[in-house]
Amino acid sequence: MLSQDIIRYVELHRAMGFKFRTQHSLLKNFSIFASQKGDAYVYTQTVLDWAARAPSPPQRHNRLATVRRFALAMQAEDVHHQVPPADVFGREWFKRRTPYIYTREQIARLINAAAQLPPKGSRRRIRRYSDCSRQPACVFRKLWRLTSKTSPTMGY
Repeated sequence: MLSQDIIRYVELHRAMGFKFRTQHSLLKNFSIFASQKGDAYVYTQTVLDWAARAPSPPQRHNRLATVRRFALAMQAEDVHHQVPPADVFGREWFKRRTPYIYTREQIARLINAAAQLPPKGSRRRIRRYSDCSRQPACVFRKLWRLTSKTSPTMGY
């Protein structure tokens, strides 16, 4: 019964234009896991046991979120389906890296290094700056000037 509900759920989302490849795969794997336990409905403990088997926190969160959305849709049709809480594995499942901000000196070195690059397909470095759009150093220089004039957060 759970596998038939999953098929309907996936077909509905695909009919609305979603590719739903990853979600289909996850839901199919959950269906197999739940049927091995003899579950005909989505039960919170089964979802948590299955999601906990994922090797990393982002994957655990993705498994939980996918089955949770499915359970919400199924509970609207049949109250026997349980909806697991969203934050069982914690709220911080993904840590964004701190961005690196270049100093003025690093930007100047980058521009000078780009100026030494040869044109594409040539062994000679650029000597004339007549066609600035094709030269990496000019592009970097323009970006640097633009950001230093318009960005108050850069501190220039």
